[in-house]
Amino acid sequence: MATLLVVAAMVAAALMGVISLVTEDWRAQFVVFSMLAVIPAFIIAWRWLRQRRRKRRLQGQRLLGRMGEVRQTIPLGQRGDVLIDGALWVAAAPAAQRDLRRGDRVKITGISGILLLVEPVDDNSQKPPALGGTGGSAEPEP
Repeated sequence: MATLLVVAAMVAAALMGVISLVTEDWRAQFVVFSMLAVIPAFIIAWRWLRQRRRKRRLQGQRLLGRMGEVRQTIPLGQRGDVLIDGALWVAAAPAAQRDLRRGDRVKITGISGILLLVEPVDDNSQKPPALGGTGGSAEPEP
């Protein structure tokens, strides 16, 4: 992008030199210089915004399947905040059967623009199996 800015500045300077040879009217020079300065600025801003949106879309895709924690209650059919990797995201839970309360664990199942679609996760399914118990031990007890 810096290269585009340098090229635009060089073209603007060359055209301003030609215009100053043709006319000495400072208003015409000002109008031409303003257009030559504004057009590249719009092009650069448009390319920067497009690149930023693309990065955000790819970042959102990276979140699919990840786990998060509800930070603001998500009432049925509404939106709330979910914490994922230290960042707050706006989320909705269209498949939820109940309100998701603060502290509930959720899994990201989809993305709609910048809105994450989540579903509640049963805490028991996320815990590792208990050690010991009836699992039969390899060593006999004395």
